[in-house]
Amino acid sequence: MHDWNSYRGGHGPYDDPWDRSAASNPKRRAPHRSASSQTAVPPDGGSTTVTYAPARTVQPKKKRVFLIVGIPVLVLLAALLRLGLFAITFGDSDLTPSNAYKPPHAEEPFAPGLEAVEDSDFGPSFIDRYSDPLDFSLTLSATATSPLSKQAIYDKVIPSVVSILVYEEDGGACATGIVLSEDGCILTNQHVVAGADSAEVITHDGKVYPALLVGDDENTDLALLKIDAEGLVPAQFAISDEIHVGDDCYAIGNPMGMEYSGTFSNGIVSAINRTVNMEGYSMTLLQTTAALNVGNSGGPLINAYGQVIGVVNMKLIDPESGIEGMGFAIPSVIAKRVTDTLAAEGKVEHPVMGITCYSVSASDDAEVEVSGLYVVTVADGSGAAEAGLEPGDIITHVDGTPVSTVNDVHLSSRRVGDSVSVTVYRDGDTFDLSFRLVEQNELN
Repeated sequence: MHDWNSYRGGHGPYDDPWDRSAASNPKRRAPHRSASSQTAVPPDGGSTTVTYAPARTVQPKKKRVFLIVGIPVLVLLAALLRLGLFAITFGDSDLTPSNAYKPPHAEEPFAPGLEAVEDSDFGPSFIDRYSDPLDFSLTLSATATSPLSKQAIYDKVIPSVVSILVYEEDGGACATGIVLSEDGCILTNQHVVAGADSAEVITHDGKVYPALLVGDDENTDLALLKIDAEGLVPAQFAISDEIHVGDDCYAIGNPMGMEYSGTFSNGIVSAINRTVNMEGYSMTLLQTTAALNVGNSGGPLINAYGQVIGVVNMKLIDPESGIEGMGFAIPSVIAKRVTDTLAAEGKVEHPVMGITCYSVSASDDAEVEVSGLYVVTVADGSGAAEAGLEPGDIITHVDGTPVSTVNDVHLSSRRVGDSVSVTVYRDGDTFDLSFRLVEQNELN
């Protein structure tokens, strides 16, 4: 049995995460990758500060009052200015409204041209682990046939959307999550929990639960949390492979934090199978025009039938050109594979050969005598390096099957340590090599 209350860490459900002091959480944390080195700098070399302030309504004054009071005041100010006793300056102000929400390092992009919707880093999470067996598998349903109204979509999905508060030694953040099971399986992004020491989940009805980490995967940017709850409303997931460019879609999340929780936005699916590179990881994502902002991370991307087709995780930005409407989400078919593995094992393996390569054809270049995959690099410590595979080799077969493109190599059903055999062409000779698959994250 878990002592769930022990994970609260002494803070209330609506405490400001940025009021947390380092002294209140002395846990020693290992270093993790930071995006601070990628901070965007304006062309003039200065810095840019964005302050969110509520609009003010100026009430009209009667002309008579202005004539009696305003003119003498203006005359007095003019006299003081002339004497040099009073100065009026225009520029940045130190005044920030008490209800303004500004996450730490809000101006720092995650990578050139990209930023995660939640401002955090990929890296290890320090949230306490859920250690009990977790019997869970995410179900993907066929796409429904009767579209819902926008209001019906919101009413159907909002009970399955939660707020996630994560806390670190020097701050915290607010993000979004999706309810997967009645007893408290919660899906969100890995970059939301990266570096966090503790987490809380606030359900749609306002109840607050301390959360434990079942497992997370940096490569796909997904994390599975567990709370001690019952009677939650799981979201219905559809098969993302069935969607098409141009389909209507919607997002629900917490842009800019709890103040705007449950925000509903709409758009279309603008691309599928979009390859996006982030922090060294290559992800295959859905692209959408639905409005996404800081705090939407981990929230659902929804089809016109109220079914989740993706997990929101990043957007494309360019301060100079003002790019709009280029958000991304992790497809539901990937979310199912990763979630099921995290529930069963707490981690996801990424078996790779440890090589980089590209397609070549004998008809493309007179110097290439065979078609296959031209090996560019072989990683030190990989099984391929140990077996003697070298840059310049051409792989013509993998496990006896001819290969002409990288997509012909299928390793998703393999495990780290499994053996793979390749047929290699080198300097006019053809021979076979066998070697073990290695974990991608363990290679330099």
